[in-house]
Amino acid sequence: MIGENPEFIPSLLELLRGGTNREKKNALVNIFGLLMFPENNWRVIAAGLVPLVVNLLKYFERKDLITDSLAVLSALSERLDGAMVVLYAGALPIIVMF
Repeated sequence: MIGENPEFIPSLLELLRGGTNREKKNALVNIFGLLMFPENNWRVIAAGLVPLVVNLLKYFERKDLITDSLAVLSALSERLDGAMVVLYAGALPIIVMF
């Protein structure tokens, strides 16, 4: 139900863009939790999560943020539409670096 709130996912993305490392980690953990319900996949994709996470992966230095980001991309990639978005965002070369 929380994924249906139109302000929740954009708020999490704002934390990823400009929050502290703790806020970024909490946002990633919450997004991962949302992705446990398949109906939320398209919501996070439509909100622009994938390009944001792919871009952030280039700059994250903390291993926990990298691991959580990779977990989110992995959860999205379990479905074809999510896998296509991850591939089109250019994530594969970045993921291979880890």
